[in-house]
Amino acid sequence: MNLDLNTLLVVNGLVVVLCGVSFVLNTALRRNDPVGRLWSIAFVMGMLTALSYAVWGSIPDAWWAVAIGNAAFVTSIGAMWSGARVFNGRRSWFFIVGIAALLVAANAVLYGPNGGDWAGGESQLGGVALFAALGGIETLRGRLNDKINARILSAVLWTVAVFYGTRLAVFLTLGPLSDVFQTYFNTLITTFVATLLTLSAALSMSILRAEWSSQRPGGFLGRGRGSADEAQFSMGVLSDGAFARGAEDRVERARMQKQPIAMIGAEVDNLTDLNNAFSRSLGDQAIARFAAALREQAPLSAIIGHNGGGRFTILAIINHEREVQPLIERVQTALVDQPLDRVTGIRISASFGVATTTRGPADYATLSDQVKAALRAAKAAGGNRSQSFAALR
Repeated sequence: MNLDLNTLLVVNGLVVVLCGVSFVLNTALRRNDPVGRLWSIAFVMGMLTALSYAVWGSIPDAWWAVAIGNAAFVTSIGAMWSGARVFNGRRSWFFIVGIAALLVAANAVLYGPNGGDWAGGESQLGGVALFAALGGIETLRGRLNDKINARILSAVLWTVAVFYGTRLAVFLTLGPLSDVFQTYFNTLITTFVATLLTLSAALSMSILRAEWSSQRPGGFLGRGRGSADEAQFSMGVLSDGAFARGAEDRVERARMQKQPIAMIGAEVDNLTDLNNAFSRSLGDQAIARFAAALREQAPLSAIIGHNGGGRFTILAIINHEREVQPLIERVQTALVDQPLDRVTGIRISASFGVATTTRGPADYATLSDQVKAALRAAKAAGGNRSQSFAALR
């Protein structure tokens, strides 16, 4: 079956509208949060883009619709990037998206009524490629780095970045009327690609938005029942979302007060082998024992979060970086002194990654990335050791 351009444009418009309306309504009705608002803007701007280009296609004299469509498209991709930044605990920088959109619109307006379909096309293609690449990078760092749907969204954004970057290069070198552009980057192919990517992005963003909305400050894994954040064992530590919220606030306040802090990533070594060799229940016991050791040895002012599996993160106030190693050594000693099973004598070990602000301020997302890099290095070196991010540089 062959689809003509008008049919595909209608299908794409319906997909954008249905996905956008569903996302915006869910954001408004369930939980109106910063990430949901920014990603809702992305969908609203996507709908405005489709409407603007439809107006231009139907009313040749409505040349201004091209400027609106170009600016809305850039804003849509930029809002996805801004929302990902907020998800990772960073400032949205949405004002940059607004400035870029105004410049793109102004560029199209400069061509006037005789600008045609591609009035300001170079700025639109460049803006889309740039913000898609920034979004692709952002969805692979910080809190989003460990989420499968963030990786899907990143793949979508990188596909957009490469496609529109290549489209821009052909546009500038050969022109929009060239055989290469008309064959491989024409409106039909672009619309088809956009429809598939919209569906993928909408699904991923909806799931990620739901995860963000469920991360409430009260998510303490205590000894009560019925909590949405309750794990299958009571460990007395914060859920991943609750920890992230609290840690973001503490990191920001520590930066304002010039107070050094340390973030420590901790993970049980060989947890998968332990589950396979013995049982899942023993693995769960190992995680609970590790959580207990962290709670016993961490300073009272520190907060501890469970990131899933055998992974935990500690955020503590310090005066010097040398204060961190004794804490880690106390945890390691506690693990050795308390076997999981007194009959078999099985003991667990753990690896630690450390990042501090003693050598300069850092935001929550940067500290998280540094901790993950240090923890990966510690595990790659054989485990049962600690690794400072500063020593990696």
